[in-house]
Amino acid sequence: MARRIDRTERTVRSLAFVLCASFLALWPAATLSQEPPPIEHPPPHSPREAEKLFKVPDGLEIHLVASEPELSQPLSISFDDRGRMWVLEYLQYPIPEGLEPVEVDQYLRTRYNTVPKPPPHGPKGRDRISIFDDADGDGRSDTVKRFVSDLNLASGMALAGDGVYVVQPPYLLFYPDRDHDDLPDSDPDVLLSGFGMDDAHAFANSLTWGPDGWLYGAQGSTVTANIRGIEFQQGVWRYHPQTDQFELFAEGGGNSWGIDFDQFGNLFAAGNTVEPLVHHVEGAYYVKGFGKHGPLHNPHAYGYFLPVKHHGYAGDSLTGGAVIYQGGAFPPRFDGACIAPNTRHSASRWSTLETAGSTFATRAAGDFITTSDIWFRPVDSTVGPDGALYVADWYDYNISHSNPQNRSKWYMPSRGDGRVWRVAPARLQPVRSRAIDLAERDGGELVELLAHPNDWYARQARRILAERRDLSLMPRLENIALTAENQRLALQALWSIYVIGGLDDQVATLDSPHEYVRAWTVRLLGDSRAVSATVHPKLVQMARDETSVVVRSQLACTAKRLPAEQAIPIVRHLLTHDEDAADLHVPLLVWWAIEDKAVAHPALALDLVVSPDAWRLPLVEQFIAERLARRYAAEGTQDSFEACAKLLALAPSQADTDRLVAGLVAALSGRRLESVPEPLAAPLAKLLHGRGHDPGVLQLALRLGHAQALDLAAELIHDRSLDDGSRVALVQTLGEIRAESTLDRLLELLDAGGPDQLVSAVVAALGHFNDGRVAEALLAAYPTLGGEPRSRVVQLLCGRREWSARLVEAVVAGQIDPAAVSVDQVRQVLDHGDGRIAELVGRQWGRVQPSTPAETQGRITAILQMLARAAGDAAAGAPVFEKSCATCHKLHGRGNTLGPDLVGAERLDREKLVRNMVDPSAVVRQEYIAHVAVTVDGRVLTGLLAEAAPETITLLDAKNERTVLRRDDVEELRESPLSLMPDRILDELTDQQIRDLVAYVQSQTDPSPAQAAASGAGAGQ
Repeated sequence: MARRIDRTERTVRSLAFVLCASFLALWPAATLSQEPPPIEHPPPHSPREAEKLFKVPDGLEIHLVASEPELSQPLSISFDDRGRMWVLEYLQYPIPEGLEPVEVDQYLRTRYNTVPKPPPHGPKGRDRISIFDDADGDGRSDTVKRFVSDLNLASGMALAGDGVYVVQPPYLLFYPDRDHDDLPDSDPDVLLSGFGMDDAHAFANSLTWGPDGWLYGAQGSTVTANIRGIEFQQGVWRYHPQTDQFELFAEGGGNSWGIDFDQFGNLFAAGNTVEPLVHHVEGAYYVKGFGKHGPLHNPHAYGYFLPVKHHGYAGDSLTGGAVIYQGGAFPPRFDGACIAPNTRHSASRWSTLETAGSTFATRAAGDFITTSDIWFRPVDSTVGPDGALYVADWYDYNISHSNPQNRSKWYMPSRGDGRVWRVAPARLQPVRSRAIDLAERDGGELVELLAHPNDWYARQARRILAERRDLSLMPRLENIALTAENQRLALQALWSIYVIGGLDDQVATLDSPHEYVRAWTVRLLGDSRAVSATVHPKLVQMARDETSVVVRSQLACTAKRLPAEQAIPIVRHLLTHDEDAADLHVPLLVWWAIEDKAVAHPALALDLVVSPDAWRLPLVEQFIAERLARRYAAEGTQDSFEACAKLLALAPSQADTDRLVAGLVAALSGRRLESVPEPLAAPLAKLLHGRGHDPGVLQLALRLGHAQALDLAAELIHDRSLDDGSRVALVQTLGEIRAESTLDRLLELLDAGGPDQLVSAVVAALGHFNDGRVAEALLAAYPTLGGEPRSRVVQLLCGRREWSARLVEAVVAGQIDPAAVSVDQVRQVLDHGDGRIAELVGRQWGRVQPSTPAETQGRITAILQMLARAAGDAAAGAPVFEKSCATCHKLHGRGNTLGPDLVGAERLDREKLVRNMVDPSAVVRQEYIAHVAVTVDGRVLTGLLAEAAPETITLLDAKNERTVLRRDDVEELRESPLSLMPDRILDELTDQQIRDLVAYVQSQTDPSPAQAAASGAGAGQ
């Protein structure tokens, strides 16, 4: 039994550690310049007191099921087939027992001195799996039994008929209990090894039985797994207990925590995204925090999926442990709804699911659980056999830990707290433990349970059917699958057929009237990674004639898994569905199926576009042609360049050729080949002969190493008859390939002037040349430049030591207004470590140093007091936001996503909002940490790591401008402790502008355009 911690001790401990960072697989770690001062908080409540403070929707009640001291730090809840509640208690979090940290980075990724042996041979921790028995059915647990203790950061469990599956990185384990005495029969079987151990807040988690009999799990963001040669940082994976197969189901998706399936078997993961859910489909790629986690393991994905689009207030980006409610006991408005813990806000919220083509969107419906007790921390939820929702409450004020650079200050959670709550209609009776025993029911009774209104029974029945594999049930199941008018029931029968091993080549369900039955039949047939000669023609025919985008989406996923000779005919027909060009998933799914075969089987892939009619298909025009050319050029082999040449020869129009050229240019972005590859010599010569002045063709020639193209490009950038966009593109290319022979022409263009867009591009291009003439020319041109080019000149000059000296000298001499150089830029020039620069900075700006904690807190307090004295006008704040914040942040559809989208931020907490504005570097979400790149010739650039390709990296600066650098030119790439958001952003605003800005940022809806326009006239006064 866990030790009960004295309330006073815990409160003192909590006051000492007010921290901002990661929790479980939910929180992004924080980079801290200093720890904020302690914040007073209310004391914890007893379970009885806490229960009185909850608010739940009309028609529902919330009551306690279990609590401390019997329960501590509940992480995951599950119910067995006898109705008993099992809880995984994460008492060892966050540091494993018996391992010595060798290295810890700012993301909390830790390298240990050894890989622990599996239990019971490795170090014994404090985690445990407990069974809570409600023998009298009053909704409160009467007894608790420990199934297994001494686990060491065990982060997920799934119950089976004869044991328990446990994920304890680096292992997936199975604890057998074949005599059902609630104790393991032996040491666990080690099923898998290689899950990442870098960070306990992102461990493999959420073991969940899929409808297909596979065991699914998620992995968070800051760990790296390598299982049977499959490496990944984050994603959804699956393991088949009977076949011992392991697969990465989908890669990316954020810091995932929690998996659930809807009534049609769609897989949703929750976690740390602004939107509540990510809809994972087979073989897909999802967004990652690329600077923190590295690129997708397929560098040729050329795109990725985002979380489902959410409409309405999200509360915060922490939704781990969400469920799609299918319990059948709540008021009908909750059927199929997403109910998600909102841990940081001490709440749970619910959203409705809406179809969006082949995927989904969510819409905020309201609060589900709220309380004034800030110690309430819901981290997981599940539906029980009674249809009630059971919520695991971590119950702790502090849900995070301190700066990882000082591990001695890591916050250790209180060891005595933890609660499970039950949310249900008032008259819904709990299921008394052992009143049901599904394992004792025969096959016919289990089949009947597939239609139960509480999906918990259907899930249990399918699992038991999978373990028994009773083929005698096939006729009954086939009849249901083929004749049931209810799509859910037909699906349940299909899944049951599959899990007992009865799916064969005679699959009449491919002709089912239900779209999800057809889609799942396609998916299940693809599990073998090849289909029979009987099935394949049917899949090809479906790809041609299928009317459901859901089925076509699955056909694309399955095609990626099949051999090329089976996949390409399916893809050929999928390309003909023009309506799918607007779908959020299908175009990329089709591309990924092609990409998987393109290099190994170029003849088959190119055969897709042999016909001129194929090039007119919207999917080919908009998504495939350019990507296919890019893929072959990126491969960089003789065969792949020959494929590029064949593509160029097949293109039936100039527009098609332009798309191919754009793909080739994208593949060579940031670099230049030594010479034109032989297979492309003739096609390039033909292009230059007919379209030598075309900027796209010229960019390609420059990157392919065509010598004569340099002179022509240097002339064209001065051609005022050419549109500005084309001139900008050529200027950018000349800068990236760093052709010294064109430097003089770029300098001449700077003197010639032009629109700000072009001049800014020239300034950026000059930054690639380490030549003293550049700084001289930029300073000479500075007085004649517009505002944006001037800003870029200052930023560029800060990047090299010699240029920084010239910049500071110009300021001291009065040639440049000191106000044009920000405090952050002054610090940047000082970072060069040049004594002359330091002396001049001291003369002009005095001592430049970060604000002290007292100064920062004083500024925060002053602004909060000012805000309290008068109200702001949200409409008037809209143009202030556009000017001050929208370059980086998006809110109400305005702005960019260089920084976090503010819709899901904690913007309603005024103190936190002001603190982030005044001291933006105090806490930086990991996906928005800036990187500093130092080139071999001494240039220093700072920005977000927008892309990390095999040959290049791309930085996105605070002006939302991209700089592509060749990896060979980068001497050092490191994370910056400073936010891209500048300090003292509020100092340039009046008090009323600050009030208006805060009012706008805290507004739930955007002021009307008319209001914003009317208020905008006076916004700058």
